[in-house]
Order: sequence, then C-alpha cells, then structure tokens
Amino acid sequence: MNLAQLNTSKEALRKSLHELERITPSCHCCLHLGAGKVCEQFHAEPPPEWSRGPVDCAHWEYDNVPF
Repeated sequence: MNLAQLNTSKEALRKSLHELERITPSCHCCLHLGAGKVCEQFHAEPPPEWSRGPVDCAHWEYDNVPF
C-alpha cells in the first residue's frame, strides 16, 4: 500500500464511520416495529421515549432506512 492508497482508505473509513454515527437506535428505525407501531418482538407498543431513541434493546435491528 502506498501513501495515496492509505489516505484513500482512511477517507473511505471516515465517511463510513460518519454514516454509522448518524444512526440513532430507536424503535422508529427497527425491523421489529410492525404495523400499528407494535413491536413484533414484545407484542406491545413501545414507550414514547423508545420511539425517539436511543434505546438499549438487545433485539434492535436497523431497518436500513436513513430517515
């Protein structure tokens, strides 16, 4: 790897990390939030503060929708 390749790799990693840092774990962007805003994992509507996040849920899975 030369210096140009190293710098290119570092910049790509910075951009990837920036995108990941923008994700706030919340029920709103979780795969388990189903129709009617009911969590399919717990069969209940999440509390309002969990809808906004951040959450500390072992079952949270990002839905890959950036908004």
